[in-house]
Amino acid sequence: MHKTRAVVLSRRDHREADLMISLYTESSGFIRAVAQGVRKPGAKLAGHLEPLTEVEILVVPTQAGWRLTGAIAEDQFKKLNADIERKRLALGAAALLELISYPEPDLVIWEIFSSLLLFLNESNGENDILPRARLWFLSRLLSALGYRLSEEKDRTRSSHVGELIIQCEERPIEYVVEMEGAWEELEGEIADAVGHHLGVRLSPQKIHVLS
Repeated sequence: MHKTRAVVLSRRDHREADLMISLYTESSGFIRAVAQGVRKPGAKLAGHLEPLTEVEILVVPTQAGWRLTGAIAEDQFKKLNADIERKRLALGAAALLELISYPEPDLVIWEIFSSLLLFLNESNGENDILPRARLWFLSRLLSALGYRLSEEKDRTRSSHVGELIIQCEERPIEYVVEMEGAWEELEGEIADAVGHHLGVRLSPQKIHVLS
């Protein structure tokens, strides 16, 4: 039996009364686990397994993969989930992690995703900062995966974009989103980098995975 913190990325129906839960865990990276019987009326675990919930889970390995035997919700990010724009951004980030991640521990990616969720849940700023939060997350994710844009030579990049990239890679999200800078130029560079390095095409201004 294995115990770890995790964030529920998504879930889908599995067999007659089960759910297949996609999780990003603190100790094992991305995993999928079957939660048996949670779609039955009165199942106690169901309310702890909503997407964008931080949970403490118990899982056991089986021949078919992981089976979830326990879950306790630690943070349901209520403010985030009540705001459609913030929730859309967080779900997009979760979908991207589900697409590119592996069952390997990566505390850096865990911290990046956790920082994004906490910021979206606790920030009292207007939602016009959300595109900046999105670019911070994507820049940090690329860096964690070994693609530091600040180290890539690009003769067409302005010094303003270069400075903004360095700030995104090195500074916390709550600091970066308050900065003025060449955010529109950075948008194009980040989209190109995600497509080139990760093989993922994103819709403009969002983290909606298109392919």
